[in-house]
Amino acid sequence: MKKKIIIFIVLALIAVSTFFVLKNRPGADEQNLQAMRDSIVSEPAVKTTALTAEQIDKRVEDFRKTKDSLVTENFDNLQLINQIALYKQQLGDLEGARIAWEYANIIRPQNSLSFSNLAALYHFDLKQYDKAEKNYLISIANDPDDIPTIRNFFELYRDAIKDNSKAEALLLRSIEQNPEAADLYSLLGRFYEETGNRDKAIEYYKKHLELNPTNQAVKNAIARLEAAK
Repeated sequence: MKKKIIIFIVLALIAVSTFFVLKNRPGADEQNLQAMRDSIVSEPAVKTTALTAEQIDKRVEDFRKTKDSLVTENFDNLQLINQIALYKQQLGDLEGARIAWEYANIIRPQNSLSFSNLAALYHFDLKQYDKAEKNYLISIANDPDDIPTIRNFFELYRDAIKDNSKAEALLLRSIEQNPEAADLYSLLGRFYEETGNRDKAIEYYKKHLELNPTNQAVKNAIARLEAAK
C-alpha cells in the first residue's frame, strides 16, 4: 500500500513539474523574436561589389559598435536597429536588413521609419511589390506627412506595378492630408502631363506655383502645355 502511495506521489510531482515547465516555456512568438535578435547581431553576409575593401571594413566595424550598443539596450532602440539594417543593406546582406526592419516593425508598430525602409527594400532591392505596398501603406498611415515615402510609394504604383489609378489616388489623398506640400502638386501635375491629361496637368502645376511661385521649371511646363493647346 505504501509503495502505491509513493508511486502516486512521484507521478503527481512529475505532472506538476511538467505543467510548470510547459507553462514557462517560451512560446512561438518569443522564439521567433529571439531568432530575429540573433540574426540582427550576426555578422553581415558581405555580398556587395559596390564598395571598396576599406569601405566594407569601416561598415563592418561600425556595425559591431552599433550591435554592442543595441545589446546593452536590450534590443529596444529603434534608431540602432535601423542603423544595423542600413549597414547590412549597404553590405549586400538584404535578408539580414529585412529581418532587422521586420523586428523594428514588431516592437514599434506606430513608427514610420522602419516600415518605410522595409517598403523601399522590398520595392527597389527585392522586387516584391505586394510586400512593398503593404509596408508603404502602414508607413504613411503612421506618418501622413512623410513626403519622400509618398514619392517612393507613387513610383511603386506608376513604374513597378504600373497602376495609374492607384498612383493618382495616392497623390490626391496625400494632397488632401498635406495641402501645403508644394512638391505633391508638381508631382501630380507631371503625372497628368505624362498620361496626356493636359488640363489637369496645368491645374496642378498652377497650384504648385501658388505655394512655390519661383519654380521656373514648373512655369516652363505650364507655358509648354498652354502653347500646345
